[in-house]
Amino acid sequence: MQKLNDLSLIPNHTLRRLIQDWCVANRAHGVDRIPTPKHPIDAQQVTRLKHDLGNSGNRSLKLQSIKRIKALSKEMEENRELMLKMETLPLLVSELLSLADAEVEADWELAEEALGALLQMAPTGQGIRLMGSRWAFVAASLLQNGSMEARINAGSLIDILCNDTASSDHLGQTPGTIEGLVSLIQQANDYPRAVKVGIRALFSLCLADSNREPAASAGAAEALIEALVNIDKSDVSRALAAVELLCKTERGLEAVRRHALAVPVLVKHIFKVSEDSATENATAILVAICSGSEDIQREAVLAGVFTRLLLVLQSQCSCRAKRKARTLLKLLKHIWGEDPCTDVVSL
Repeated sequence: MQKLNDLSLIPNHTLRRLIQDWCVANRAHGVDRIPTPKHPIDAQQVTRLKHDLGNSGNRSLKLQSIKRIKALSKEMEENRELMLKMETLPLLVSELLSLADAEVEADWELAEEALGALLQMAPTGQGIRLMGSRWAFVAASLLQNGSMEARINAGSLIDILCNDTASSDHLGQTPGTIEGLVSLIQQANDYPRAVKVGIRALFSLCLADSNREPAASAGAAEALIEALVNIDKSDVSRALAAVELLCKTERGLEAVRRHALAVPVLVKHIFKVSEDSATENATAILVAICSGSEDIQREAVLAGVFTRLLLVLQSQCSCRAKRKARTLLKLLKHIWGEDPCTDVVSL
């Protein structure tokens, strides 16, 4: 028997075309056409792309090569590995850093495409260290002045950078960073992906104590509460966690207390999302804003919090969620005792 050297699932081109024709003929029966596989790039192609990208005299060629790098990175892992190995990343970083160079006129389109290609090629941030101390300015600049796609990519860049504590502190102190993320979160109706990225990045920033007060001052708590009204379930837990962190500051706590939607939104998310952390965070925030405010306590009871808290205690929720539920029940007991029929809102 002859050994098969080609590792493709369908190595024979004629056989593949016959199968594709059969798929097309049976499309009415729910059969999808199998795609024609793409071959990975080779070193010669990468060298040509690097040459075009380094050609400062031809902007059109440079832009075309950046877009090609992004597309190839998206196609397959082999392409990304080869381009990283052949040091294509520093050329993309160079385009990004041009935004921080006062002596060079900024080319926003090139920088935006370069960031998209960088994140596609190195999604875990392998190339960030090449940007030195100027990455914070670059991220903030794109958040403030870039297209919506560039702003979303800048938010992703910030989320990656926040893995390092020192970087997180630096980002929070860079003008425009937090304001740009708050603006992303406010795009709930038009750009759901922007909201997701904004919440992730803002939560990562707020893990550092030094960033919470600036975030509260920039309106982050209000933006998160409003986003929680109509948000993807996968983002609820992180958004609530960010609000809880902001409530550790006096300004953030007052912002949540004053917001008309805060209590009904927080009560709604108790025992609603499958993740225990969402219930934990929502209950913890209610404990914080109800403490010392009888008006908010009454509002929470009217919103139906008792029913949900009792369900938490009877469920398999985490120990922290049950502990916070007991604390809140004790805090609200005197309100409910005045009129046991107060808790009128059902699940």
